[in-house]
Amino acid sequence: YRIKREIERLPKVSIVIYSQDQRALAICLKSIYETTSYENREIIVVNAEGINKVDGVGISEKPGLVFLEGTGVGRNPANAYNLGAGKSGGEYILFLNERIEARETGWLEAMLENIQRNEIGIVGGEISKDDTTIVSAGLILNKEKVFINAFENYKDKNVPYFGHHHVARNCSAVPAVCLMIKKSIFKKVAGFNEEKLPTKYFDIDLCLKVIGEGYRILYTPYAKLMIHEEKIERKTADEKASDKGDKGSEDRYIKKRWEKCLVNDPYYNPNLSKD
Repeated sequence: YRIKREIERLPKVSIVIYSQDQRALAICLKSIYETTSYENREIIVVNAEGINKVDGVGISEKPGLVFLEGTGVGRNPANAYNLGAGKSGGEYILFLNERIEARETGWLEAMLENIQRNEIGIVGGEISKDDTTIVSAGLILNKEKVFINAFENYKDKNVPYFGHHHVARNCSAVPAVCLMIKKSIFKKVAGFNEEKLPTKYFDIDLCLKVIGEGYRILYTPYAKLMIHEEKIERKTADEKASDKGDKGSEDRYIKKRWEKCLVNDPYYNPNLSKD
């Protein structure tokens, strides 16, 4: 059974996408327009490569589609997302990776019906590969690895752990490849930490800050999205640009900042594998 809530007041949603690849962006945008009928939305594209339109798909002139020049953003997604959020006019913000492709209708509404609840601060969905192999169904905190993708490499139709990935549930974090948050809360916790976590873990840091404010993080299996890559990559700034940053600085920061949380994820049975 599924509890399906009515979306109240039809609030505005701002979809923020950080773009580095015009082809990937075109697929992502086209899929959004083809699978969502929710009209009160805007799409903000923060580009790092001078992308100010999308050729060949007839969507560059769509109403509510805005391109922002990410001057100085480089390969700093946390900064790009903060920039887009700052320009957003929606009550809710959906951060979306440009390599995401939506193939089923109702995914945006599935997230919106839950984020409107007073006790919910962030909502994430199920991210899979083209062959329905799950990439992430929420994140599990881990002392050594920082996080583990829940149900990674299982097929969506499989039912491991009593079909836990088929039900809406609380979790400690969801990845920024698909993360919806109340804008008021995003501002309250000062957004993504672009200074200490410019390229990775900024989503986990955000989720834990939101939990610290008394809100819950929710995973919904009814927002199913496909990602065009092997896995959710989280590389350091040094792996992206060897002449900048301190290798491992982001790892050291997140482990020190959230040490107590990483040791014991309250939504993961300690008797199960940590691998």
